Amino acid sequence: MIKSAIAYLALVLLALLLTSCGLTFSQNEENESINRSALYAPPVVTLRKGEAYQFVEGIYTPKEDAQFYSKYQYLRALTIGK
Repeated sequence: MIKSAIAYLALVLLALLLTSCGLTFSQNEENESINRSALYAPPVVTLRKGEAYQFVEGIYTPKEDAQFYSKYQYLRALTIGK
């Protein structure tokens, strides 16, 4: 009876340990992707009114100046809350 209780507790602890390792690993992956995007993307891109810009989806000519923020800035704002 006591041996089975100890074995059961060991299995529960093992499951908790594996779960916590998995959560830490995915958080590290997310941090790496955020850092990688910061290296290759400017934080803000401004498109000037009336100038044509070529994209994969086609040509875009803004009617007003427009600013677009990088994925890094977006994720940072979500993380920090600003």
